[in-house]
Amino acid sequence: MNSYIFRISLLIGLALSSSVFAISFEPNSCNSALAGVQKPSVLRSLSEIEKLKIVTYNLKDFKVSDSSRVPQGMKDNVPIKAPELIKKQRDLLKGWDADIYMLEEVFDKESLKVLVPPGYASIFVEGNDWGRHIAFLVKKDLPLHVSLETHRSETWNNGNETKKLFSRDLPLLFLRTDPSKPPTHILIGNHGKSMRGDRATTAELRTAQYERAREIIEDYEKKYPQAAIIFAGDFNVDMRRSAKEIEPIEESMVNTFDLKKVPSEDRITHVSFYKGKTSQSQLDNFYVSENMAHQVVSVKVLPYLDEDGNPKDLPENYKERDENGSDHEAVELVISTDDQFNPLKVGLRKVQ
Repeated sequence: MNSYIFRISLLIGLALSSSVFAISFEPNSCNSALAGVQKPSVLRSLSEIEKLKIVTYNLKDFKVSDSSRVPQGMKDNVPIKAPELIKKQRDLLKGWDADIYMLEEVFDKESLKVLVPPGYASIFVEGNDWGRHIAFLVKKDLPLHVSLETHRSETWNNGNETKKLFSRDLPLLFLRTDPSKPPTHILIGNHGKSMRGDRATTAELRTAQYERAREIIEDYEKKYPQAAIIFAGDFNVDMRRSAKEIEPIEESMVNTFDLKKVPSEDRITHVSFYKGKTSQSQLDNFYVSENMAHQVVSVKVLPYLDEDGNPKDLPENYKERDENGSDHEAVELVISTDDQFNPLKVGLRKVQ
């Protein structure tokens, strides 16, 4: 493959006011949603890509300046992140060396530009919650065509009022080895409604979000039965405990931590403190479609590192947590790609 084309798709007119945009980009083209798109010196060949490493990480208000215009009627209460924390989080991404990042709480496009390590193209997905957006980073040497679908404009009526369904957005990233063929993978970024405010009200909205997400996923399972579907991010539900709002996803997809039998104490991705009490939970996760469960190699929480590069324990107070740069731990998923990228190799294994 001697060309590198990065595509963003936005089609108009899906059910419930969803939208999908469709624009093609040649190397070195420029678009406000896309940063760092250029032809890398060397593209990997599909045959050498046996695995993909994907990381989801809630950065907690990753904001580098006050350059963004504040919407009318709102106040900008998000502080600028300290320079040492900006560097720390950028270094974390560089060190984890994922093929694809699915990020939450990116403040704006300018902040994303500062965050992106060398060798990645970035997609900023502007959602409905000002200042807390989703972004994707994709290694430039991947020989894949990428398109994006947004569901930002979908609405929901709770019986009293109509509002935007997805607090941020529910963006779908389609990966293709050939733009004329069905996608090999569909990655769905998620940042569910937070638990701040009335618990019953926020739980009702999260339930509606995940019921609709299940519908979207099932539609694409029918449309592209061979595609591997990955749903990941900050679900704002403690998945170590029974939570009704996440049932639509638990019933229709495979929880990778359950699949790999990861102990409960090794699943903690969020620590909070309230009135002297410490609360540990798993808010971040990877779910996969059943057809690709056998491709899951590993899933794990990525710990923060101390100055010597050793894993740090979970924070025990606000000071320790703030030193990490975020109240979330990242989660890493490694999957085999032979089914999608090297079908002949899979066939040979079956014959043997």
